Amino acid sequence: ESYFLLGDAYFQTGNTKKAIDYFEKELTIRRKLNLVYTEGFSNGLFNLTAIYRDEGDYTLAKKNDDAR
Repeated sequence: ESYFLLGDAYFQTGNTKKAIDYFEKELTIRRKLNLVYTEGFSNGLFNLTAIYRDEGDYTLAKKNDDAR
């Protein structure tokens, strides 16, 4: 959850590159632990998808939207 909180903090301050890095780290760990059907995974995936969408990267947004 710490990576999620760091990602969110960077997102809130406008540093989307660092936010993406931390959200991706969070999701990677949750996938390795088979925790993909959790609220934390869904929240991280939602935020990552939202960042890609806001930046106009619809391909990555769609990829993350289908990521489970």
